[in-house]
Amino acid sequence: MLTVVAATLAAALIVTAAGIGGTRLWANHKHRTALASCETAQQSQQTTYQNLKKLASQADKLSALNSAMYDDQQLHEKLLDLTKQAKKALGYNQSCSASDATETLDQTTAALSGEAAGNKKLGASLSDQIKKVERSQESTIDVKLEQVILSAKAMTGYGSDTVKDPTTIDNLKAALSDAESARQSDDPEKKTEAYANLIDAINQVSDSQQALLDDYPSGTYSATSEYKGMKGTQTITFDGQSADSDMTITARGKSVNVSISYDVKLDGDTVYLTPVSGYNSLTESSDVSEFAANRTMTYDPDAGTLTEAGQDGSPDVTFHKQ
Repeated sequence: MLTVVAATLAAALIVTAAGIGGTRLWANHKHRTALASCETAQQSQQTTYQNLKKLASQADKLSALNSAMYDDQQLHEKLLDLTKQAKKALGYNQSCSASDATETLDQTTAALSGEAAGNKKLGASLSDQIKKVERSQESTIDVKLEQVILSAKAMTGYGSDTVKDPTTIDNLKAALSDAESARQSDDPEKKTEAYANLIDAINQVSDSQQALLDDYPSGTYSATSEYKGMKGTQTITFDGQSADSDMTITARGKSVNVSISYDVKLDGDTVYLTPVSGYNSLTESSDVSEFAANRTMTYDPDAGTLTEAGQDGSPDVTFHKQ
């Protein structure tokens, strides 16, 4: 009896051990399988990740170009939207680890697979949009480049005294030379880059012109003077490098109205007025002929005044901004 009981217990123990071992073997098998699946999913995700990253960088360069390069502005807007989505997707980060539980590995696999599928779909949309934008650029680049070259040529004739920073003119000439060279190329990308650089150079010249004009007198200045029985009331209205003057001169009981237009040049605090039109309104009287001559004034922007030195002993005349 004891022998039979012992044999039965031994058999039971063997069966139990086998069951435990089998369970462990099955658990290990499931873990290895889950890890392998996770690593495969991670590799697939990384492939789509790198492709999406490359496309996002390419789209960034295209979207940074001047919007005038596009026939259809909606192409540009959609490209910007897809690029934004791609950058957001690139912020995702998941990885597999052998120390993770089987359940965790399964969850990571599902997440990585979903990420890969999303990257692949977004990448396909972005790639398609990039091609559409490139085709749009290729169809317009020759026309756009020709237009901007003509504009730049007109600006290269500006003198150094028309800009605050003369180096902007030199930079424009260099960009124009590159654009004319690119115009002969069959490479749309080279043309597009030359276009963007020339636009930038043109804008720099325009900004430098505006910076110079900001230093010039602006608005209307007026003055009243009297000398040896002759009384004059004058207004000068400045608009950048031009000005219009209206004068009423009264002498010996007679009044003469004079209107003259001037070219304006500023050198430091000195304003030079060169008459360009309005002579026909002048009489032959020597009393008013001096107003058709070149005029020089001292400009004080803080005080809002222009002071013109008197001629032949007459007092200085100060114009005040209205």
